[in-house]
Amino acid sequence: VTRVLQSSIAETFYSAIDRVPQKFNRLRFAVAQIAAPTIAAVVAGFPKMERLQFHTAMLLDTPLPSFVGYFDELTDHSEFEAQERLQKLQGQVVIGSMDIITPKSQSEAICEKWNNCELKVIDGSGHMVILEEPEQISEALDEIISAAAISNHQDLSA
Repeated sequence: VTRVLQSSIAETFYSAIDRVPQKFNRLRFAVAQIAAPTIAAVVAGFPKMERLQFHTAMLLDTPLPSFVGYFDELTDHSEFEAQERLQKLQGQVVIGSMDIITPKSQSEAICEKWNNCELKVIDGSGHMVILEEPEQISEALDEIISAAAISNHQDLSA
């Protein structure tokens, strides 16, 4: 994906969006009218279709310059730059079992580099697990905060 986003074709596309954003917005909504029902038919087995529809609506509400900025960030971002700092922290990598955007292997790779973490897969959730399953995210945060508090207490006792 990064190679595509860094290509001259992508750069031309980004420049065009900057020059005539309204035209691209109209094109985006026209494509969405065709693509959204097609995607919905393909993922008809998705257990929480209303959440998929919510994601689609949210994406359509996102201004195009935000997408362009996000794509720029994808080309420069490296999760592994934080590796040294993360080694000192306990944590969790939380993913949805039905995430069709980010492969589970990416989360597993992060866990391999971050020795002090646990991979937590939330069944039935998709890519936007934070929005889809806020209760389970709160539980995951509580687990991490509780573990940190216990660790901190043990450090102070020693």
